[in-house]
Amino acid sequence: MLTLETNQEELKRLRDIILATIDYSLEKSGNIIKIDGKVPAVSHYQKLKQNTEKYFKQRKLEKLHQTLLKTLEDPLARVDLSFDNYIKEKTGYEVDIFKNIQENVAKIIKQNKIKNEKEFVDVARMVGKLRQESADENKINVLHNLCRDFSDFSKHRSKIENLKDDYIPPKELSHIKSPNEKFRLIVWEMERNGEYGTTIVYISSKNAGAGLYDAEGVNLNIRAYWKDDNTIVIESKKEYKAHSRRKQIQFANDVIYVNLIED
Repeated sequence: MLTLETNQEELKRLRDIILATIDYSLEKSGNIIKIDGKVPAVSHYQKLKQNTEKYFKQRKLEKLHQTLLKTLEDPLARVDLSFDNYIKEKTGYEVDIFKNIQENVAKIIKQNKIKNEKEFVDVARMVGKLRQESADENKINVLHNLCRDFSDFSKHRSKIENLKDDYIPPKELSHIKSPNEKFRLIVWEMERNGEYGTTIVYISSKNAGAGLYDAEGVNLNIRAYWKDDNTIVIESKKEYKAHSRRKQIQFANDVIYVNLIED
């Protein structure tokens, strides 16, 4: 059981790591993507910061543990091998965000099977880590095979479940690379049970992606294409009920403008 002194020490450790993690993630997200001049994650992380300070003052250790897990998802998802050193430099505390994943993956290799989505994510992240470290290709191949087997099983299961609830998978209407081949512009239709649908214009880079325009309905004949490396043209109609209209998106130093034509 933690004494008052050790409890306070742990509260401070968690708070400092969480706040440093949030600053790090904001810095990284700002370098990856901005939509209409704003970093999408800012409001989310500001709320996490407020909650962290509140839990620290209220001495809610478990709440801080839960918040830490939330904030660590970002560097884990990026398989960021620089993160541990950053935290050490900023806070003086040592962390190893891949320790549990390494232990879990060792068990998965031993059982020679991925049993669920959580294990699949852990294995995929370990593959990303090993590739950055130029590790043994044999181990990477073993993990790849486990992922492939689980993916094949999941696709089969998904087809069965989809038949049960009349789910219709997203339909890709167009998929166009930018002239410099750095980005992809995709138009999707998403529908369920024939009751409602959405048409979405989406852009993606190697590390991130975002919706540029979406309107209620399918079979709307919405077109999206590249005018040049830095300009996207979307052709739609005024009468469509659109939920989002983006004017600009920025990936690192690449700024792309959206020209929406609604006739």
